[in-house]
Amino acid sequence: MPYASVLLLVVNLSKDLNDPSSTAMQLSEGEINVGQYSLSVIEVLKQLLSAITSSAQQYRSLIADDSTLSKCIKPPSDKLKVLPVATHRDEYDETRTESVEEKKKQLKQVFKLHDSCKIIGHEGRIFLHEIDGRDALTVDHNRHNPNLDKIVKILDESAYEIKVPLKWYCFGVLLHDVAKESCGILSLSYCQELGQQLKVGLSSEESLSAIKFLSFLNKLLFYPDSPASDLVFVNLESLINIIRDLVVSICKDHSAVNNDLLPNREPLVSRGELSTEILMEASEQCRNISQSIPKFESKILGLFEYLLIAAPMPNEGCFLMPALLPIKNVSDINPFPDTTPLLLYFKAAVPMGLFCAIIVHLLSHKDSSWNVAEEESNFSNYFTLRCPDLLRSDIVLVEQLDCITVYCEAADDYIPARDAVEEAVDVAMSKHKLSTCEKPKRAFYCPCGKGRHAAVASWLKTQNCYVFRCTSNNKPQSLAVECLSWLYQTSKIKFDGSVST
Repeated sequence: MPYASVLLLVVNLSKDLNDPSSTAMQLSEGEINVGQYSLSVIEVLKQLLSAITSSAQQYRSLIADDSTLSKCIKPPSDKLKVLPVATHRDEYDETRTESVEEKKKQLKQVFKLHDSCKIIGHEGRIFLHEIDGRDALTVDHNRHNPNLDKIVKILDESAYEIKVPLKWYCFGVLLHDVAKESCGILSLSYCQELGQQLKVGLSSEESLSAIKFLSFLNKLLFYPDSPASDLVFVNLESLINIIRDLVVSICKDHSAVNNDLLPNREPLVSRGELSTEILMEASEQCRNISQSIPKFESKILGLFEYLLIAAPMPNEGCFLMPALLPIKNVSDINPFPDTTPLLLYFKAAVPMGLFCAIIVHLLSHKDSSWNVAEEESNFSNYFTLRCPDLLRSDIVLVEQLDCITVYCEAADDYIPARDAVEEAVDVAMSKHKLSTCEKPKRAFYCPCGKGRHAAVASWLKTQNCYVFRCTSNNKPQSLAVECLSWLYQTSKIKFDGSVST
């Protein structure tokens, strides 16, 4: 579906929401560690929810603006419905774990930040519908959980219908049946041939329309404007498993006892670099598909670039995939203490995946020579970049829970760095189908003394000046004059009571 009729939020009662999220990945042959540092469970939830809700809003806009889609898809609500479900009651120990009521309070605070979300199942307050996962392992007719009936009823009442033209539905079924007998990927021309073989006889143009419609529903993946425009990923896992192979390959090296990397593994594991050779060596899925689709590995790298997953590097045929790099603890850093950083503040949280897409867009920029400043010292949430024809010195971009922080080594770089990064944010949000109404606001670290958080810059039209409001209490704060240098040139500054010298 383009977005869920209901988003199930599963809460493990035996774990604290402020505990670090799991860094373990379960494989058929065992378990591997995917990193040394991780966000807390509640922080991961905030980032995921920010991405999902923003994407759902964007899909609603796309449907409203398209006559064909609006005739076929009518969402039952203008808000994303969320149903909280609780598990692991048998492992819950209130003497060692935060109480259920405390979990509800924390979840309530998260959802207060999302006006586009609606908690369902128990109007007016958060209610955790408890289920026992062990019921799925055994069939015991004497055991019955009434909460399951309630959940089923809620899901049924919240479902929405999508009217798929019958011949498009039949076409989709045919594509999936044929794909099962192959690698899961079909050429566009072959799909169009299959459309003509149906009894209803779809033309090439109508087959293309059906494929685009099914892609919008996420029943298959098709990217008509990308280097892989001649491929239809009928089996979604055919593409997803390639990325999975890369992650697993890197994590296995990081988990090795002696961690002695072979020379051919160094670029991928240490710097997140990809090439057709590296991709073929690391991904069994890619090797298998390449046997039936010529130059498939090159098309995949082109698709990664199109989706802002990977950026081309100066070395021909080499790409950088920031998401493959490990995570850095950025809770207390300041790479350039002599200058003031700018925060691009998101009310709820930075949507998951956005930061890496911003890095990729900057490195892919055709009109500016952005490049990686320190190849061995970058992370998936911390990047040092250089642009000699735009900036005097290096800048550092850092992803934190609710903001993307821009650090400049030179104050003269504030405005060009701000404009370049904000443009990258706009492009990345558009490419990832994130709602533009969730765009970040310019902010700075708040000096109120109540922990590290933001003070958002707001323009007062009546007074023709900026005021900085604390995100904790919404009260105006006095910030250093240098903050205004991020907002406009010093010669144009009009001072008011909210700015201190």
